[in-house]
Amino acid sequence: MPVTRLRRPLSAVLVTGPSMAPTLRHGDAVLVRPGGRATRPGDVVVAVFRSRPDLLVVKRAVRPTDGGWWLYGDNELVTDDSRAYGVADVLGRVVLRYWPRPGRLPPPQPLWPCSPPALRGVTMLGKCLGDPRTSCRRSLASPCAPTGRPSC
Repeated sequence: MPVTRLRRPLSAVLVTGPSMAPTLRHGDAVLVRPGGRATRPGDVVVAVFRSRPDLLVVKRAVRPTDGGWWLYGDNELVTDDSRAYGVADVLGRVVLRYWPRPGRLPPPQPLWPCSPPALRGVTMLGKCLGDPRTSCRRSLASPCAPTGRPSC
């Protein structure tokens, strides 16, 4: 007979700052499940950057790296994520927002129309990351030219 494994309780976390807009906004309250299933690219998580252990953050997991996770915020204008602080350790996964607009979080949207191979398949902010149908002219900072259908 299989042994039933008890899940840890959910934890409430208050979002501060604009880095996850439009998915989460300043003042939103979310429920976080510590443990549970393994983190996957695209999950919204609560984490701590190794370079800033005093800072608890809500970000989107992009890819596993160096025994931790590379994280991005959904707001492309705010770069207080792994681009500034490096690898983070995930403490839990956000399962839903309960205040002020209750509901599940929307699926991730793409961040850039083209990207390095490590980011292919990860989506954020309305464009594909590493969509094989797009190509960059020079780098991620340069405009990307669609080579086929632009949608993901």
